[in-house]
Amino acid sequence: MFRHRQRMALSMAGLVMAAMTLTACGDPARDLQVGTVGTVKGFAGGIAAEEPRAALVGRNVLSAGGSAADAAVAMGFTLAVTLPSSAGLGGGGVCVVHDRTAKVTEVLDFMPPPLSASVVGLPAGAQGTPVALPALPRGLFALHAKYGRMRWEEVVTPSETIARFGEPMSRALAMELQEAGRAISRDPLAARVFGTPQGALLKEGDKVVQTDLAAVLGRLRQGGPGDLYGGVLGRNYVEAVRAVGGLITLQALRDWTPSWVKPQTREIGNETLYTPPGPAENGNFAALWDAAASGSVPAAKGPIPTKAGSTGFVVADRSGSSVACALTMVAPFGAGRTVPGFGMFLTLPADGDMMTPLAAGLLINDKVNEFRYGLAGGGLGAPEQAARVAVTLEGREASIEAALPPVVNAPSGPGRIVGLTCPLGLPPYPASCRVAVDSRGAGYGLLIGKEK
Repeated sequence: MFRHRQRMALSMAGLVMAAMTLTACGDPARDLQVGTVGTVKGFAGGIAAEEPRAALVGRNVLSAGGSAADAAVAMGFTLAVTLPSSAGLGGGGVCVVHDRTAKVTEVLDFMPPPLSASVVGLPAGAQGTPVALPALPRGLFALHAKYGRMRWEEVVTPSETIARFGEPMSRALAMELQEAGRAISRDPLAARVFGTPQGALLKEGDKVVQTDLAAVLGRLRQGGPGDLYGGVLGRNYVEAVRAVGGLITLQALRDWTPSWVKPQTREIGNETLYTPPGPAENGNFAALWDAAASGSVPAAKGPIPTKAGSTGFVVADRSGSSVACALTMVAPFGAGRTVPGFGMFLTLPADGDMMTPLAAGLLINDKVNEFRYGLAGGGLGAPEQAARVAVTLEGREASIEAALPPVVNAPSGPGRIVGLTCPLGLPPYPASCRVAVDSRGAGYGLLIGKEK
């Protein structure tokens, strides 16, 4: 468990409280208390994530009266700062979203698009390597626009604050730097941020300041993502990518949008398991479920990578609205090159062998409109492991804590899973809720103001 959790929680609460309090004032159309940490009394929701600071940012958003979507957006941007090996502005992801008020569950797909999408309108004879479109900002904006309750600035500010003023490196990022950090040390810009003047990599507890990334987040906070997808910031991005040998066009940035799609569903008694459709993101979950139920999940073919450059989190608010997201950089730290002046890692297009297995799912009882559980994760074997956990939880005899350990060494791969369960239903029985994170990582799960 993360050793500096208490100190970190206090510092994060102060930073986010200040930011949210300032931006929440002066709007008579809103409840002025929303946006202030501590607004919600009693149970505010639950969170499970693979990086502790992101979980704490999500906690503060829920405590301030934000929705599950608000917390998910804030966590997504925070992970782009605190876990850039697995999430970033240059990457993307997929989220399963349940809104209790609208009584709807759907999937938001903002995966990095194929190579062809990056070079739309490319002049003849252009030289360079196509890179993926930065999908995360517009994807998270779409989530907030449809299901957010707080102001856009309020959910972006925490990540900007962390990047600008710096935070001690978490164990989660330190572990991934040890695995893949040597590759990025060849990039002078990345080495300056994540290394020492002597050439060593930063370690757990060392302060990480990302001023270029903070500046970009500030632009996104002030004007939304439109500037990046066709404005001055977008033109600067295209030129900066070309300066390091990449190819992307302004027209491609303008044309690309995330997609709201129907989820894949599986009926489990009176409840429905919702997952992303198609093999690209989540695999054929029906087949994975059947394989897991029979104990025949196949072993991975060929060498198993230790990390796949992806991460997941689950969040539910007090009303039972919930979001399960899996984010990816396609490979650890993406292409291993940062964009000059932007502080973000380039990502290679998610084509063919570069496609990253992701897992995200929500179990909802639509008859009574209640959240039961959410699972999320990424990496080779993550969809298979999520299916095995889901099968274990089917009878409700096993807790989420007991369901995770058996799949730690699954033969299908090392993908990690985090989970949040409320087996008796949320919102009526918040005391039944539990969280769990993969013991191989350094994630954090918590219930906010849990009722006894």
